[in-house]
Amino acid sequence: MRIHRQIPTIGTEYTKPKTRALQAIPIYIPTGLKAFQRLKSMACNVTSALLGYKEAQQGNDDAVPGGFSVCIVWDKVPGESLSDEYFWSLDRDARDDIRREFRRVNDFCHVESSRTPATTTNLIYDQVSGSIQMCGFSAAEFLSPPKTWSDSYYVLYGLANPPHKINWALDSSEWEF
Repeated sequence: MRIHRQIPTIGTEYTKPKTRALQAIPIYIPTGLKAFQRLKSMACNVTSALLGYKEAQQGNDDAVPGGFSVCIVWDKVPGESLSDEYFWSLDRDARDDIRREFRRVNDFCHVESSRTPATTTNLIYDQVSGSIQMCGFSAAEFLSPPKTWSDSYYVLYGLANPPHKINWALDSSEWEF
């Protein structure tokens, strides 16, 4: 669950509610909620399911009377966040399996996301099934047409290590997989 509530401008926290109400932004739709709604409309099954959300305005005794308040609830998926330490402790075959699943998942969703930041921890890995779910859509952008796959996405998510060269993205033959 994530709750987004407008907070008062610094220095006005203890002013009268009537003064803080002048700052109110009554409607705000978080990027993460937009992403969940879009992924749901795409029938994307490689992310948590959006269970519900509530948009409201803060009451007269809240931080910013009339300001936005949004609560988002999503399902917990099986597995744990994939850490760099865990991923790189696996043998090459297991890492290749995870990369194949990552590519399948990434191709399915057609979402470009500047997850905060893009790392292995934004991938939920279920050791039992070998499946990956994506998370961390607080800064998602949807591209049209869908992006073309590039092996550099492995580097972006910490699933491959390129050499320290300026043109590392042009040739993956020297990458550590």
